Amino acid sequence: MTANHPSRFNIVGCSGSGKSTFARKLANKLNAPYVELDALFWGPNWSESTDEIFFQNLDTKLTGDAWVIDGNYTRTIPIKWKHVQTVIWLDLPFTRTFWQALLRATRRAYNKEELWPGTGNTESFRKTFLSHDSILLWTLTSYRTVRRRYQKLLADPQYSHIQFLHFRSHKQANAYLDQLPKIQNNISKSVHSVQSVVNTNATPLMQIRPFQETDRPALIALWKACGLIVAHNDPDRDIERKLQVSPEWFLVGMLDGQLVASCMAGYDGHRGWINYLAVSPDHQNKGFARQLMSAAEASLLAAGCPKINLQIRETNQAVIDFYQKLGYTIDPVVSMGKRLIPDN
Repeated sequence: MTANHPSRFNIVGCSGSGKSTFARKLANKLNAPYVELDALFWGPNWSESTDEIFFQNLDTKLTGDAWVIDGNYTRTIPIKWKHVQTVIWLDLPFTRTFWQALLRATRRAYNKEELWPGTGNTESFRKTFLSHDSILLWTLTSYRTVRRRYQKLLADPQYSHIQFLHFRSHKQANAYLDQLPKIQNNISKSVHSVQSVVNTNATPLMQIRPFQETDRPALIALWKACGLIVAHNDPDRDIERKLQVSPEWFLVGMLDGQLVASCMAGYDGHRGWINYLAVSPDHQNKGFARQLMSAAEASLLAAGCPKINLQIRETNQAVIDFYQKLGYTIDPVVSMGKRLIPDN
């Protein structure tokens, strides 16, 4: 695993979402250590570790350059996210999550399988269905809380250095595993391309992170400066709509604390789309748009997106040339549209 490849992961999500199964598969793909937080926390006969011991054991497990952490435990974030590169949130629908939790608990209780070697800890039908400590009850009561927590963390600026991937189905998660070598190759090419720009033109590396509400005035000013705002599109409404659908793909580029670029990426399950790709006129032709597109493409590819579509005015030859340099081609199709909600 090279320094350019994501090699330090944390898989999070509600109990029953499939974190452990996915994390083990990912660790196997990466040939990296698998770190299960539950195994570090629970001692023999379901005894709980003190935070001092728990944190110390976790810190010891994360000394290498590559690892895959399985689990939430919010209080461990200062330790596990200090050097993490990618956090993958498995956010399946409630019915699917609860059904998986039920099947897992029933299998464990029936087989009386030891959950973590040497602990003697097993599930039982009584504990699963007739106890306040039931894992099924925990899934029922924590599902919404966990979702709200990660929605908030995803937008927290102190974690802007982390790549967040939000998977809503097993199909997306498995597609990421299947495409992992290609994703890592794309990231390596992106890093090499960015480094070439830095070396050639002495251009600082732009920080790319999800949009935050405090970015709104600067972002709208950027769109106006780039001529992207037209009468029939209200920028505030466009921002609000995007924040309701895959906000982690609403990207901005920061340079010395200033917002200088933006990109909206989306995926409808069939095709990916790019909108509002913009770079401040004072910072154009320096490779920043290419950096944003590389980040957007890597995120869409991670979600299993097979192709990206664009809409460009046929008179905008400069933009057409830009995308063609990135490998995009002109499709023999007619673009049609129908407005459902007027903005003016």
